[in-house]
Amino acid sequence: PNGTTYTWATPVVISGSVTGQTSASNASEINQTLNNRGTTLAVVTYTVTPRYQNCDGQPFKIAVNIAPTLTTNAVQPVSICSGNAFTVSPVGNVTGTKYTWVANVISGSATGFASENTPSSTISQTISNAGTSSALIEYTVTPVYGACVGANFKFTVTVAPAIAKNTITASQTICAGKKPNELLGSSPTGGNNSFTYEWEQSTDGINWVVATGTKDGINYAPSTLTQTTQYRRNVKSNSCAVNTS
Repeated sequence: PNGTTYTWATPVVISGSVTGQTSASNASEINQTLNNRGTTLAVVTYTVTPRYQNCDGQPFKIAVNIAPTLTTNAVQPVSICSGNAFTVSPVGNVTGTKYTWVANVISGSATGFASENTPSSTISQTISNAGTSSALIEYTVTPVYGACVGANFKFTVTVAPAIAKNTITASQTICAGKKPNELLGSSPTGGNNSFTYEWEQSTDGINWVVATGTKDGINYAPSTLTQTTQYRRNVKSNSCAVNTS
C-alpha cells in the first residue's frame, strides 16, 4: 500500500567487483548507484523487508546485474566477392552483448548493405558489387547490453566485383588428324585481379573433362584432333564464383 517503506542490509556481492552498495532503512524506494570496477558482469543481491506502519512484510530478494564498461576485441577487415555473404561475430567482455551498426560506402559501388538499429549478436549481410573495381564498406558498430552502451568500433568489408570478360577465340574448322590454332583467351576482370585458369574439353558439349597438355594458361594450344571437340575456359579469382567462357 501507499506509504510502504523498505529496509535492507548491505547487499551481497555474488560475483564481480562492485562499489556503491549500502544498507538502508525505511526508504520509500530501492534506488542506488552501483559501479562495476571489473571487466566482467557483476551480480549483487538485495534482501529487502517491506514495512507498512508498524507491520513488517515478508522479505524478498532482488538480484541486480551490473555490466562493466563494454569492450569488444578488434574485428579484422573482411573480404568477399560480389553476391556473397559475410558474418562477423564480435567478441566482447560481457556474454550476451549485442550490436547495432551504421554502414556506409567508402569507395566503389555496392548494394545489399544496410544499417541496423535492432541489436543482434552477429553482423551478417549479402553485398553485391556491379562495378569493375572493388567496393569498400565501413561498419561503425555500437555494443549494447541491456541499457548499457559501449564505445563504437569499426571494421571494413571489401567487396570484389564478379569475374567478367572471359571469352575465347571463335570456332575453327580443321581436317581430322590436324591441330587447331592456339585458342586465345581474353584478359578477364573482376575478383581480386589475380586469376587462375583451367581449360576443359568435350566431344558432346555435355560431359566436360580437363583438357590435355598445358591447360592452366590464359591461352591454350590443343593437340591433334580426330573428332569434333569443344573447349572452354574456367576463370577463378580468390573465393569468387568460377566464370566459364
